[in-house]
Parts: sequence; structure tokens; C-alpha cells
Amino acid sequence: AYADRFDGYSAAIDDVLSCSDNTKVYWMEFDKNGKKNKIYLKMCPIEIGELIKENLFIPINTTVLTSATLSAGGNFEFFKSRIGLNIFSNKEVFENIFDSPFNYNEQAMLCVPDDIVEPNNPEFVKNFCNYAQNIVEVTHGSTFFLCTSFRQIRTLKTCLLESGNFDHIDILCQGEMHRSKLLQKFKSSHSSVLIGTDSFWEGVDVPGDALKCVVIVKLPFRVPSEPLYQARAEKLESEGRSAFFHYALPISIIKFKQGFGRLIRSSYDEGVVICLDKRLRTKQYGRYFIESLPELPVVFGQSDDILSNVKKFFR
Repeated sequence: AYADRFDGYSAAIDDVLSCSDNTKVYWMEFDKNGKKNKIYLKMCPIEIGELIKENLFIPINTTVLTSATLSAGGNFEFFKSRIGLNIFSNKEVFENIFDSPFNYNEQAMLCVPDDIVEPNNPEFVKNFCNYAQNIVEVTHGSTFFLCTSFRQIRTLKTCLLESGNFDHIDILCQGEMHRSKLLQKFKSSHSSVLIGTDSFWEGVDVPGDALKCVVIVKLPFRVPSEPLYQARAEKLESEGRSAFFHYALPISIIKFKQGFGRLIRSSYDEGVVICLDKRLRTKQYGRYFIESLPELPVVFGQSDDILSNVKKFFR
């Protein structure tokens, strides 16, 4: 068994170092953690559609795929192209988008500030920290901050702690304890703030009054320097298609919908989503993010207007 395992390791390492398959992307990661330095050799197919088709859709007679976040731009074209469903005929693939059972017009509100700089501005960190303090002063906890990096988590935690105004609020951060324990602690107290990144954008269920505000710090665009992103972007560009509109934008919209979906988990939930990225309004592509959400009130305005609307909503 050990010999077979080492044969497998050897073949995998040889595959990565030879970089012989142009349908895959290969890269190395260096992790300096404590006293041990680790090097990871990684390999991934650039497109997974053919693999899923051969191992799932062809061998199995019927497959049902369902989720609240499969569509982007009101259709499934991006999702189907990613998993190999686009090669099947309309007679073989049945699709539908069903209305949500929740009344978002009454249960939720989306707020986007006008007086905050865009994320590429050096002043953005200072802006979003000030906004975060104002939001927590209004909500008194029960708030998720969904970040796009661990640096944002550390910055936001430091900002809230150093303000001296939130000693009565538990500030919980991803990485401090296991994810399930963080959620359990957050649910047990209505005066908690949870700051998380990637894994907290999806698969988190906090119904009831424990969560009444979700703050999306920044639109969740992938980092362009990621090897897999680069490889997929290069492939699209070589085919004459825009990597931004055919990959970066739809995958970010799906992630945005997942983050938004943390808020309303039942018919009796109520709350506010605040997006601190004003590109939702200033960029032409911003409307695609808003159009991907259920119909609900959307408020654009200065910080005083936003906070006033949030106060009124919770009253």
C-alpha cells in the first residue's frame, strides 16, 4: 500500500514539474508557517466541463442541479458552460428559475453609499473603517462583515477595538477559532459582530434576530494574479472573448448573491445589506449585480441618509 501511494506521489510530482498537458494549469505555492517551510505543487484542469460530462451526465440517466445561486444575469449560460452542460441540446436540459418564497420588499433593504471612495483608492481603508463603526453603532451587533481578504479582517478588527466604543460587543474574526464555534458564539449573542472572508460568503445559516445586517465590504472579484484565474482568462482571450464579461463578472455576481443570501433565511427574518463598494452605481456593470438579486428596496445616498434609512428600517 505504501509503495502504491509513493508511486502515486511520484507520478503526480512528475506531472506537475513537466507541465506537459496544456489543458491544465500548474503552479507552486510557498507557505512559511511557524518553523516549517512548505512547498505545495498544484495542478488543476483549466476547464472541468468535459470531466463532469464524462463522469456524471453521461453515465447517469437524470441529474437534478438546484441552488439559489446558479444563475448570473438572469440565465444559466455561465454555469452550463463551466460544467459541460452547454454541449447538450435543449431537449436534454430543462431549466427554470423559481421565485423566492420570501417577501424581500418587506423583509430586506440594500444600501449603497455614494460618499465612499472606490476600493482602488488608498483612502478606501479609512473610509470603510469609519463606515463600519457607524454601522455597528446603529445595529449594536448582529452584524456580518464579509471581507475579500484576511488583511481587511485584521484592519477592521483593529479599527473597531481601538475606537473604544464597542467594549460591550463581541468582535469575532475568522481564524481565531473553528468556523462552527465562531457561528455558535455569534448565534448565542445578539451583541456580536462576525468578520469573515471567503468561507463565510456561503453555507452559513443564521436565522432570526441573531443576524440583522450583512455588510459586503467590496465586490468579490477574484484576484487577477491567481494561476487558475489567469489560465482561464488567457483561454477566453485566445478565443476572442472578454475574460472580464465571460468569467470574472459572472463568477463575482454568483459570489455576491451568496453573500447577500446570508441575511434572509426564513419568512420571518428581516434585515439590511450594506455594500460599501459604490461601483454598484458608478460602473456600468454594477447593475448586473443588483439585477441578480430579488426585487427589493435599494437606497443610494450619503452616509447620513444611509444610516438614517437603516435606523428607520430597524424601528
